[in-house]
Amino acid sequence: MENNVHNIRRSSISEAVKDRNWQLAICVVQRAVPHVFKPIYTEEDLVGYDQQLNDLLYKLLAPHHKADMLGVWIHGLGGVGKTTLARLLFNQLAPKFTSRAFVSLNPEDGSQQIKEHLVGALAALGTSIECKRLDVGQLLTEFQDAVRNKPVLLVVDNVWTAEQLDGTLPRQLHRGSTLIITSRRDALRNSKRYQEIAGKLLHHPAFLLDDDAARQLFRTRTQFPSPLPDNLTQLEEKIVNACGGLPLALGLAGGALANRTDPNEWEEVLAALLAGGQLPNADENDKLMSILVTSLRSLTEAPQNIFLDAVSIFHGADLPLAKTVWQRWWPHQALGALRELESRALIQTSMRKPYVGADVEGLEMHDIIRAFGRGILKGTVPFEPAGPTSTFAGSRVWVDDDGALVNLVKQTQQQTQPAALVAVSLGHWDPLHAYGIKMSRANSGMHNSEWEAVMARRLELLRVLLAPHLTQSQQRELWKKLPKWQPLPLLVLDLTHCEQLTELPESIGNMTLLQILRLSNCTQLRVLPECIGQLTALQELDLRWCKQLTALPESIWKLTALQVLNLGECSQFRILPATIGQLTALQRLTISSWYHLRTLPDSIGQLKALQTLDVSWCSELRTLPESLVLLTTLQLLDLSLCKQLSHLPASIGQLKMLRKLELRGCDNLSTWPESFGQLTALQELEIYCEKLSTLPDSFGQLRALHTLKLRQLSTLPESVSQLTALQWLDLYGCEFGTLPESLGQLRALQQLRLTGCAQLSKLPESIGNLAAMQGLDINSCQQLRNLPESLGQLATLQWLGFCSCYQLRCLPDSVGQLKQLQELDLMGCRQLSCLPDSIGQLTALERLILGQCEQLRCLPD
Repeated sequence: MENNVHNIRRSSISEAVKDRNWQLAICVVQRAVPHVFKPIYTEEDLVGYDQQLNDLLYKLLAPHHKADMLGVWIHGLGGVGKTTLARLLFNQLAPKFTSRAFVSLNPEDGSQQIKEHLVGALAALGTSIECKRLDVGQLLTEFQDAVRNKPVLLVVDNVWTAEQLDGTLPRQLHRGSTLIITSRRDALRNSKRYQEIAGKLLHHPAFLLDDDAARQLFRTRTQFPSPLPDNLTQLEEKIVNACGGLPLALGLAGGALANRTDPNEWEEVLAALLAGGQLPNADENDKLMSILVTSLRSLTEAPQNIFLDAVSIFHGADLPLAKTVWQRWWPHQALGALRELESRALIQTSMRKPYVGADVEGLEMHDIIRAFGRGILKGTVPFEPAGPTSTFAGSRVWVDDDGALVNLVKQTQQQTQPAALVAVSLGHWDPLHAYGIKMSRANSGMHNSEWEAVMARRLELLRVLLAPHLTQSQQRELWKKLPKWQPLPLLVLDLTHCEQLTELPESIGNMTLLQILRLSNCTQLRVLPECIGQLTALQELDLRWCKQLTALPESIWKLTALQVLNLGECSQFRILPATIGQLTALQRLTISSWYHLRTLPDSIGQLKALQTLDVSWCSELRTLPESLVLLTTLQLLDLSLCKQLSHLPASIGQLKMLRKLELRGCDNLSTWPESFGQLTALQELEIYCEKLSTLPDSFGQLRALHTLKLRQLSTLPESVSQLTALQWLDLYGCEFGTLPESLGQLRALQQLRLTGCAQLSKLPESIGNLAAMQGLDINSCQQLRNLPESLGQLATLQWLGFCSCYQLRCLPDSVGQLKQLQELDLMGCRQLSCLPDSIGQLTALERLILGQCEQLRCLPD
């Protein structure tokens, strides 16, 4: 799949070049181009957008492009595909940048949410920061510092207000940066920041799809092969015409009919689209609402409820968290329902980076779809739910776009049986609207006892309480109610970023069904109550960034169902208690950035289910217990920046399931255990250790290794040639003068990167035997003078770079044989005086980068 997407992506640029008669000669780019980047879209995302994408790429990359041009502003009506275009552009341009960030905004995002977006953007740029006492302006200054001295690719998607744009754009971007902004409204014209950069942005109105592209997108969503059955062909034409070229409508209509062959269902979708278009003063939103009603009505009870959870409670939340809840509510239907909702384009998932080192799958949907779902819950969108006893109204509480709490209590109090609350989200609750809960009793006309009885009935099924960022007064209000709600049947309690929270109430021990407790960034939390041990169903406990915590409660050993324990950045901890070994269900343990930790307890070897152990940044950690080798299920071990660690366990080879080992910055580590070669399942290995200048003799036994990153080695042993599965080899700052001839035996190698290898003077002739090679990046190897003729044998090579190889004088004639080469980067090759005549044979070449080639006087005919 990835290769197909990559080929489509590249061919679209070629078409742009062809259509514009753009004869590629020289494109001077003032930055190095890293070649490894994983796209965040699939082939489906490209359908229907080729023309617009090609047009934008041409404008941004053509030689006549203005030197001071900063980027592009994409604007248009909702559902026209602005975000999709921004993502496609991001993926096209991302390989040019070592620093890149994608910020996705929501209509209701205010200062607190903007702070979170800035922290996420800083994390994407590799900067970890705590936003506790920083306002938007201070975080923006941090953002400015992070991009001051390097070109960045920055996308700010779905801007609704001037405040959002002013709060997410740094005051100045480095030369060579590219900015992409999308918005539906013209509100950003009032932004001071926009006025400063307006003249440096291309303005691109996203347009509706033409008939062919619209039909292609619809057909892709229906998942039907070509040709369609005869009885559906005419219906397809009518549906496509009714969608009016709007990508969101086409996606929803096609998704509603995925793998469905009954003409009656197709007629129903067409009728819904036509009915929406015939409403008084109808616009595109009316068509969308009609098709949304039709699509949702055809679903069963489980996917309908999961959809409504997503629009109200879990929008933007971690998908694993939502799955935990749904699999409890709908144990046999949840995963199938999620797939159904994704196939109908009602929800989507994407990877995001909430903090450095994290990649989390998040739940998203279009603003229009979210407004539709919330309208059902509010009762403003008429809809009859599936299931004879189902009810939606009042079942979920959330903070709406204006910061007000939507709880619908008054509406349900008039019913004989008030709707039971199943989920409450108080995220970003505006204190000005606190009456959402406080005044409901007064408005109802009930006595206290009657009100408590109603609330007790409504809370009997409460499963989710998300309450991040609560102030101290809001916490008091919440704790005041909790004792009256006992026992709560909560599955999820999220109190992240409650930075004024100092302790938890004893009543939390009554939540015996609780499976997920998140307290990350509760920076004033000083102690956990002993009653925490009563949460025997707890599976995840997140205490990351609780910097005032100094120890776990003694009752922690009672959490025998615990699978995930995150204690990262709890920098006041000094020891991990021996009772940790009794958490026999634990699968993931994070104790990173414990700056006072010197050793781990022997009992850690009792964690028979442990798969991930992160001990990174524990700068005082000196030894690892030998019992560590008893972790027979361990798959990931991160020891990065454990600067005092002097040796690894002698029997480390017993970790037969270990797949990834990180040893970056272990500067005191000087020897390899003899058993190292027995790590036969190891797939990824990073070694950046000052005192480790060689690899062990047994290194060649790591036959499963596919990614190897090494730093400051003095020699590369011949045994490397035995790594027959190796796909990516990254060598940084190594001191050897040449690579072994046996390197050519790495027939699976796809990416070879040599950076800052100051003594490297030549490449082996055997490099031409690397038949799978796609990218060769040799950067700042300043003694490299000549290249072997065998370079031309790399028939699959797509990217070739010799950036800042100051002594490189010429390229071999055989370079013309690289028929799949798409990019050649020679920037900073100061001694390069000519290019071979054969370069004209590179018919697939799209970018030739010759910046700072001071001796180059002319190009071959």
